[in-house]
Amino acid sequence: MARRKPDIGAQAAPPPLQLGAYADAQRTTPLNESDLRHRTERLTGAPDLSTIPSDRTRPAELSTDGARIALRLDEDLTSAVRRFARATRTTPFAVLTAAAVALLHRHGTGDDIVVGTPMSRRANAGLDPVMDCLTDLMPLAFAVGADLSFRDLVRSARSEVLDLVRHRDVPFGELVRRTATAGQLGRFPLFQTVVQLNDGPESGLNLPGATAERLYAHSGTAKFDLCIGLAAENEAFRGFLDCATDLYAPATARRIADRYRTLPTSVLADPGLPLAETPLLSSDEYEVVTRTWACAARPADPPPVQAAFEAYRRRTSNAPAAVRHDRQLTYEELGAAADRLAHQLIRTSSSGRAMGILMDRCLNMTVAVLAVLVPTSSASRCGATRWTSPPSARWASIRSSGSRPAPLGSFGAARAFRGRRAGRRGSGAAAYG
Repeated sequence: MARRKPDIGAQAAPPPLQLGAYADAQRTTPLNESDLRHRTERLTGAPDLSTIPSDRTRPAELSTDGARIALRLDEDLTSAVRRFARATRTTPFAVLTAAAVALLHRHGTGDDIVVGTPMSRRANAGLDPVMDCLTDLMPLAFAVGADLSFRDLVRSARSEVLDLVRHRDVPFGELVRRTATAGQLGRFPLFQTVVQLNDGPESGLNLPGATAERLYAHSGTAKFDLCIGLAAENEAFRGFLDCATDLYAPATARRIADRYRTLPTSVLADPGLPLAETPLLSSDEYEVVTRTWACAARPADPPPVQAAFEAYRRRTSNAPAAVRHDRQLTYEELGAAADRLAHQLIRTSSSGRAMGILMDRCLNMTVAVLAVLVPTSSASRCGATRWTSPPSARWASIRSSGSRPAPLGSFGAARAFRGRRAGRRGSGAAAYG
């Protein structure tokens, strides 16, 4: 058999692009300043946090501990999402992202909300052979009001997604450097809630005699406060809700997942309804609110301040009760000082009368208030009212009322009246200390 000669004129196919060459090209390609400036301006005035209020106080440095809650939108809801997307000339991703933004808004996140979403960097077929995750997170900014309807919010989501696609050549790291505050280890920069949707054809094994199922393995970590991930599966959307366990209890995460199923069902039934009026609670939560809580027995009235103080005084007499700067009084010391001042009020025939307390903010103020409220006998109880207006307005109110309260105060506070009636007459009963 004759050996075939190589075709000298034919050019050899170029080798497929490798990850190293792609990374080198990315580093040497200059940034698109126009796109970067546009995306930076879109984030002007964005809030520091765009997330559902947490169960626990946000730590100074957030760990990576997380939990995962299974999430599934059934066939009826998925079909409604697709129909509404076609009617508004958008995609199911825009509809489900708008639902996540509405969920954040209804939980008190605010009117300016930023959520994140993965953006593919495979802009051309030449990147298909590259074995790596060529995606980048990008922010979507929304302005939401209570009167905004879900239909308008979906239009806003459509516009924001198209704007992001047009200005996609912006590295997330550079966007963070130009907009985010450095050193914030307690939160992910720019956004803390992420929405992702894989609406492409189902991938997986297709073996004769075997059935393949997509499994969502979880490593016990969370990169964000909340992450909603969904994928098309058998005419439904199935996925997960990841949450940071430093912030959310598992029961709270399950309620968030339930409400993410409830809210799209409500808004798609009447997309013109304002977001503030759309039902948010699941059927189980609604049952608890309307039947269990609404029919619960009326809680007992809290004990008076003086009774609560005496109870703590008996149980924890040596514990700090009042602290100001470098001074403090224990429960026993505060109670004893208040008792001494209360006996002095009795000797001055002030029992049973309204007391006007005038003094600078100090530990003596606590003693004076407690002495007025805590009776040493049934006949020694006085009355006190807390004022929030300026001192001059309080004095004018007392004078116009025609009442003559017994004064109790300090000379320093009395002098603050600058010669008014209270200052000219002195301080009344002597203050503690």
